[in-house]
Amino acid sequence: MSSTLATQWTYLFVLQELDLQLAVLQQQRVLAESLRGGVGLRLADDNAAQARRALPLTESRIRELEEERRSVALLLPRTVLRPYERLKDAGVPPPWVARTSKPRCPGCNGDLSPAAVREASVDRAPLRCESCWRLLFLV
Repeated sequence: MSSTLATQWTYLFVLQELDLQLAVLQQQRVLAESLRGGVGLRLADDNAAQARRALPLTESRIRELEEERRSVALLLPRTVLRPYERLKDAGVPPPWVARTSKPRCPGCNGDLSPAAVREASVDRAPLRCESCWRLLFLV
């Protein structure tokens, strides 16, 4: 595999990890903001107070990860980044990029065509699952 292609795959996996971390932090932010109103229950009040205290740190970490994500995304050609972004934005559940050593997509469990697997094995090029369109890296 060419070093350029290997580097692009590495960046895609890093981008995916950053996106997953961002999703968790954004969910934490939404939860913290929803608990700000306070509920009469003691446990809810404790959770709301804890969420309010953590919110500035969560916001700061989100900004850091967003900046890191922008930097990594700039390292990828649009022809590589665009299919990844489309998958993520279309609501396909993660992983959007996956490694596989079998003729089966690890995301949707769909069979991969033998011709596509053969071609990707020879070219060491990305393989798209024909069912869910995930980007697959044959190992």
